[in-house]
Amino acid sequence: MGTSMNNNLHGVPNMIQHLEHVVAVELEQTLQRYYKAVRFDQGSLDPELWYERFAELIPQFKGVLYSQYEFEFDIWLSCFMLCYNHTLLEFKLRYLPVKTELEFQQCIQLLMHKLQQQFCSVNFIEQLKKRGDIAAKKREGELEKYHQVTQYMHDQTLIQFFCRYHPDVVPQISILAMAQHLRTFERQLKTLTIQYGLIYQYRSVLRDCEQQQYVAVYSLAFNAKLMNGLAKAQFINLMNQLWQQSSQGDGQWMTVELIHTWEDRLIDPVCLLLQQVQNLEMEDMIQRNFSLMGGKIDELVVRPKGFKLAQATIMKGFKL
Repeated sequence: MGTSMNNNLHGVPNMIQHLEHVVAVELEQTLQRYYKAVRFDQGSLDPELWYERFAELIPQFKGVLYSQYEFEFDIWLSCFMLCYNHTLLEFKLRYLPVKTELEFQQCIQLLMHKLQQQFCSVNFIEQLKKRGDIAAKKREGELEKYHQVTQYMHDQTLIQFFCRYHPDVVPQISILAMAQHLRTFERQLKTLTIQYGLIYQYRSVLRDCEQQQYVAVYSLAFNAKLMNGLAKAQFINLMNQLWQQSSQGDGQWMTVELIHTWEDRLIDPVCLLLQQVQNLEMEDMIQRNFSLMGGKIDELVVRPKGFKLAQATIMKGFKL
């Protein structure tokens, strides 16, 4: 985990979990509602009501504000960070004043004004429209790569592997920590998948809203003529060992085979998600928007710089 994030949250129980899964989500949702009010309902816009809401949320968000250069965001929080930093710049401040200081109210009011200007700008509206197109084109590009590498291979074995954490450590797992664990895991996994003849790998990182934890979903396609039942069982066992090592023993793993022994599978959102995807083809996994599969699974609101929520790996070379 990033050093500054550790320092800011040291000694505060469950603060990481609350900040990333609750405060950041509430702030993004508030920005979306504020955008709708500014753009489509200015006649009934109540500045005092919105001031109270932002004055309540923004100080809670300071853990990310202090470490903002470790993170990147979607368009809503990116716009907020831009306006926030320019507000401090105009007041010649490094940090937001505490609520008891007069400058705090002035900062929040100026920040709201800057948000209004951005939300009404042509550039912001166009960027908002482009988001869906960019995501759709990216999925189309991944599908095309997958079809190219598998065009003469019609018999495949698909393995789905979910990386999560033990419940006892979930409150201490920031997305910064998980990103590091996944980088270590994927470096070691690369050697393993080469040995077992991987064709194509697709990974998505999701947020379990109910249990406030992160989950990485791996879908791996192999040549079915080479990946028999015994090899599959060996490979899954080795993946589990790698995830345990990469997460320093905090990891918990799930596969389709394991779900039938999971005691809480009927109420666990991740188990329910695994049940929904267990019979899907790789094309479906690439195109699937997991955040639309149920209100308990959603996309990440904050993520480390350069961290991809979804990415594909193609094994180049001759495929038997």
